[in-house]
Amino acid sequence: MRSSLNTRYLTITLIIIVAVIGIAAYYYKQNTLPPLNINTSTVTNTGNNQVTYQSNLHALYYDSLYREYPNYTLDAIIITTLESHGYDVDVYLGKNATLDQLTDLQKYQLVIIRAHGGYSNGTSGPYPPGEYIFTGLHYNESILEYGENINTWIKKGYLALGVIPPQGKEPSREELEKLPKYLVIGPKYIEKETTVKQNSVFIVFGCYTFEDGTLARILLEKGAIVYVGWKGGVTPEYMDGILPGIINTYLSKGINGLKSFVNNSPPDPHTNGRLQILLKPSNAS
Repeated sequence: MRSSLNTRYLTITLIIIVAVIGIAAYYYKQNTLPPLNINTSTVTNTGNNQVTYQSNLHALYYDSLYREYPNYTLDAIIITTLESHGYDVDVYLGKNATLDQLTDLQKYQLVIIRAHGGYSNGTSGPYPPGEYIFTGLHYNESILEYGENINTWIKKGYLALGVIPPQGKEPSREELEKLPKYLVIGPKYIEKETTVKQNSVFIVFGCYTFEDGTLARILLEKGAIVYVGWKGGVTPEYMDGILPGIINTYLSKGINGLKSFVNNSPPDPHTNGRLQILLKPSNAS
């Protein structure tokens, strides 16, 4: 089963946004955006599923999927693997995986994201085509975290609201409307607001995280050298089984090993979703 929204669900979600926040029209006329209370300061170990270790290299493990599909064993394996290769690991799980961490990524040589994903074909109001990444915040929590200004960012297509359908059946629109609405980061936000470390590597696990390559191209243009994601849907069980292997392969064999791993990985037998990789031209050979 798919673990996150497909194009149809994202379209429905954007209709839900209209009902939830009272958008009178799809396009917002002002050219300026109000500020959000983004906190990009370095956070040390404070508990609440938020952990920072001390070392030399820096990796981000961002697991918003943890809120609905926690995998404690996976988290421990990933942290241990990264630490054993000399990484300082910042870990954000569930509702602690917010907009903040995906705004300033200049600290990290390696970014690992485990999240629900969605895709827009660009026909739903101001929401541009490309891949969308779910945070771990519900809409009402995002208001408390960032203030009412978050609505303007949604209206202008930088952010969106998404729902996570239950596995096992195709929910009706009425059933979808009853589900919690998550704050979702769109490609427009990543393009305009996110900063990355030069020559960084992105491993983004979730449905539709490499549907048309928009997000990958944006991040490579900003300075990343590798982006790995999923084309199509993928079940949490299948991608969780692959994630430790792909991380270990990159850490032990580098970019060439990572490329070979992706190209030789079989599709998810339940969804036919496949891993995809995009490399900066100088690293593609």
